[in-house]
Amino acid sequence: MRKGQLFSADAITAVAVFLLLLSAVMLARSSITNKINKSLVYETIEQKAELAADSIYKNMSMAAEFNQGNLIELFSKNYTQISDDYGIGFDYMLEVIDLKTRRPIQLNGIVLKKGSLQYSPTFSVTAERFGYLNGEKAELVMKVYYNE
Repeated sequence: MRKGQLFSADAITAVAVFLLLLSAVMLARSSITNKINKSLVYETIEQKAELAADSIYKNMSMAAEFNQGNLIELFSKNYTQISDDYGIGFDYMLEVIDLKTRRPIQLNGIVLKKGSLQYSPTFSVTAERFGYLNGEKAELVMKVYYNE
């Protein structure tokens, strides 16, 4: 072989090493991007749950006493209306439960629960607010879910 001449095995090895390194870099970049995206989604649903729970709590109670009329009005709305009114934008479950029985409270035939529990979401965040309803301890529970 003359000086400066490229042997084909050298070229194949160089291309293979380059492609291997390029693949490793792309895989690492993809993994990091995926982790960042999941973190941002989690932060978003956490904010949505907290903000919705705060807004609902403030609209439904005075001095930690839940207002029956406001609760009946809220839970008379459909699932989508509540999501739109409070800017939830994800699947959710909202309920007001009796702290003794840990079951949703019923007022005038309306069960204070919207949505359903999801057992295997990618992420879920729960925000809770406590107060009284008819002199009994009650809890407003907002669970927001994200599924990939």
